[in-house]
Amino acid sequence: MCRRHFYLFCLFVAFFLSSHVLADEFTWDNSSGDSLWRTPANWDLDRLPDGDETGGDAVYVDWLSDPTEVIIDADTDARCNSITLSNDSVSGQDYVHIHMTGGSFLAGNLIRIGREETGVLTVDDGEVTCSALQLGRKDPSKGILYINGGTVTCTTNTRVPRGGSQGSELHLNGGVLYTGGIVMNDPDDDLSGTNGWTDITQGVMILTDPEDQTEKIKYYVQNGWITAFGVKSGELLEDGRLALVHTDYDVTNPGMTTVWASASDPVQAREPQPEDGAVVQLVDAKALTWTPGGFATSHDVYFGTDPIAVTNADATDTTGVYRGRQAANGYMLPEILEWGVTYFWRIDAIEANGTINTGSVWTFTVADYLLVDDFESYTDDDAAGEAIWQTWIDGFGMDENGSQAGYLVPPYAEQEIIHSGAQSMPLAYNNNTDGPTYSEAVKTLSYPRDWTEQGVEKLSLWFRGYPRYVGGFSEEPAGTYTLTGAGTDIWDDSDQFHFAYKEISGAGTIQAKVLSVGHTDDWSKAGVMVRDSLDADSAHAMVAVTPANGVWFGFRTTAGQASNSIKVEAVTAPQWVKLERSSGGLVRAYYSADGTTWTALGTPQAVPMTAPIYVGLALSSHNPNAACEAKFSNVSFPDTNVDPEWNDQDVGMSANAPQPMYVAVTDGAGASALVYHDDPDVAVIDTWTEWVIPLASLTDLGVDLTDIDRIAIGLGTKDNAATSDGVGTMYFDDIRLYRP
Repeated sequence: MCRRHFYLFCLFVAFFLSSHVLADEFTWDNSSGDSLWRTPANWDLDRLPDGDETGGDAVYVDWLSDPTEVIIDADTDARCNSITLSNDSVSGQDYVHIHMTGGSFLAGNLIRIGREETGVLTVDDGEVTCSALQLGRKDPSKGILYINGGTVTCTTNTRVPRGGSQGSELHLNGGVLYTGGIVMNDPDDDLSGTNGWTDITQGVMILTDPEDQTEKIKYYVQNGWITAFGVKSGELLEDGRLALVHTDYDVTNPGMTTVWASASDPVQAREPQPEDGAVVQLVDAKALTWTPGGFATSHDVYFGTDPIAVTNADATDTTGVYRGRQAANGYMLPEILEWGVTYFWRIDAIEANGTINTGSVWTFTVADYLLVDDFESYTDDDAAGEAIWQTWIDGFGMDENGSQAGYLVPPYAEQEIIHSGAQSMPLAYNNNTDGPTYSEAVKTLSYPRDWTEQGVEKLSLWFRGYPRYVGGFSEEPAGTYTLTGAGTDIWDDSDQFHFAYKEISGAGTIQAKVLSVGHTDDWSKAGVMVRDSLDADSAHAMVAVTPANGVWFGFRTTAGQASNSIKVEAVTAPQWVKLERSSGGLVRAYYSADGTTWTALGTPQAVPMTAPIYVGLALSSHNPNAACEAKFSNVSFPDTNVDPEWNDQDVGMSANAPQPMYVAVTDGAGASALVYHDDPDVAVIDTWTEWVIPLASLTDLGVDLTDIDRIAIGLGTKDNAATSDGVGTMYFDDIRLYRP
């Protein structure tokens, strides 16, 4: 019995070990010099990595010397759970490269191409399989994927990019990319970066998620994020061929969205108006126009609400989809279109010999609203009168109006903080009891002036502001300073904190006793700082006391670059801190329990700065949703020529002071109506929020809705009511009129 039990135990152990391989971290070192993945000596553990969807090894390709590339050939079955390609080393070649010429490559979890620097994956042949595919990660990383042949299968999303500022690239030059979906440059997706680009030539992308993803692909194409043969879809190549990105759903591949490209002589009609995928106003939906095919003498027009019918119809159609043959490159729609309905149309180019060049199916949707302004038409061409502040007239040159619409330098419109589309209107306000009590921008309307058209009854606009200003600095009693502030951190490549400072021109010293620091986070920081500028990414040095991580010396030697630091644990407030800056730019940090015996923190750091240099007290809550308080005493500037006056401000954070917000409309006869938002603190709402105003409320105030001449948006009090001081910036987008 004992031997039998021992035998069964051995079988169990053998089975367990074969089914549960412990995960290791593998690093490529190319020790053999042959650059082949399948050579065990090329890995730091002298064996091949393994893994699948259930787990396994993590692989890092990040070399310190200059091998040619990692090669996966036809004799290789490469396996791991995750892999990261990124030249994070300080020496070696500019990027890391895996070149797949055949075989198979399975990453059960993740393929990340580029983490902090550049990574490249080239697939000429073979099969690649992963759960997630990410190009780029941290600044300034860049991921590049060339699919020249073979198949790449990603069961979830392909992200172009996942992060990084250098512009990650996906090149579909051949083969097939199967992926659940593709995410590009999406500000609403926490896992999406910016500056991504996908170019398709001979390859095909098949989106396997059963949801129709054609509209998303069209949006990417319209923005130039997905291109064909290196140019925007619809543009001509140097040889005169027309490059197009095509997409369909449930046609080429049942239940899937297929994306491919073509480059051919421009025999088809192109450049549709309305643009493919556009949302248009009913007043503009009266005609179809296009650029004729290169050899066309006439065009057949197909139009309707059924995409399949428009796709399949020919000149024998009797259902109304076929609209006849046109000699010109335009067609006037005989019917009045309907609100909120999507229409499909196709133009076939007819050559003189009767050849029919079937066109793509285009689409547009008639909006279910009247558009007052979506801020998309404004440009930076103020010479042509197209700047946003040339339509929305602000307070420039008006003592009673404290507003500024748009920015002072291009781009004049906001292009990152947007509700929809590509632009919104920034409106800065500056109200005070001794000057302007309101800040507004006014637009004179050409259309729509009749605010009863189509039975509309509601005015809608979207807005967002910034959180309430929480930073503060005071001296009470004399010699004791209280600093309040918020902010994410003083770290990485950009800071958020409150700063009380003076100016120096060269060498200087500051020391202070940190009496206390609020515990809004284990890493909230209160201390002394020397800083090159008041920009968020400025070079600086700081020595700070934290609630739970000791005393900390942090520094950024070059603007916009990553920070570095050193800390000593188990040091808490009250604690003295000191910074010394030499005339040559060396910064030394110290801490002390009594202000007499000082201990150096780390080694001197070269932090170049130019005058004026800012030196003072700094506080970050390390929690953007919480205000922190710190107290200081014994603040001095030994042997330093320093300005006597203190200044203080938030650095790296935007904040608003609460102010009332209103909309005012004026009709053609000069009658006006003013409506305030219900929330007097509306300016500190920092998420996009819709404000809906019943038009009946304007009628009740004596305005003729059939002839609205002007609309104004403002902050403050315009009706002589009492006001409080308030400075900040609001953003507005998508001003529309809706039916009930």
